[in-house]
Amino acid sequence: MILDEYAIIPDIFDASSYSSDNLVPVCLAHLKDILLNEALVRDLRDGEWSKFVNDNRQRWHRNGLELFMKIARQNRLYSRTSSTLNRTGPRN
Repeated sequence: MILDEYAIIPDIFDASSYSSDNLVPVCLAHLKDILLNEALVRDLRDGEWSKFVNDNRQRWHRNGLELFMKIARQNRLYSRTSSTLNRTGPRN
C-alpha cells in the first residue's frame, strides 16, 4: 500500500483562518479520515513544523489540536532531514 503524503500549514488548526468558528470542525472532518487512515503528514523543516504546532497549542481550535495530537500519536508525521535530502538529492 502506498500512502499519500501531505504538507499542511499550521493555519488549518487556527479558527481565525476560517470565516466562521462553526466551519472548523466541518473542514477538519474532511481531512481527518484521509490524514489518519490514508496518508502521512510531512513534518517540515526537520521537525520544526510539529514543534511549532505543539509549542503554540493555545492558538489552535480544539478540533485542530485534537487532530494534530492524533496524527502525532498514530505516527503519521514524516520528517525527512536535510542530511537525508543532501545524500539523495541532485549533486552539484
